[in-house]
Amino acid sequence: MLRIERRKSIKVFKGLRDPKTNKLPSLIDHFQDMHHRFLIGWMKEVAHAKHVEMVQLKESQSQYQSQASSSSSASIYSTQPILTEG
Repeated sequence: MLRIERRKSIKVFKGLRDPKTNKLPSLIDHFQDMHHRFLIGWMKEVAHAKHVEMVQLKESQSQYQSQASSSSSASIYSTQPILTEG
């Protein structure tokens, strides 16, 4: 779980890194850790709505990136001439 120390209105986050990989959690996971409680649920409905919006945006970006990478590799081997101004 997340521990927060308050020092002169600055939040110092401890224990955020995954102990096995030493990686920080994604911003979406961090947002969920801050606004969702296991037994209670979401602290506010607007936080839940924003979380759903972030997850959907991430999924749409990853789908777009996978489509763009597959189409860019096909365009590299295209035999069509490249038009330039000049």
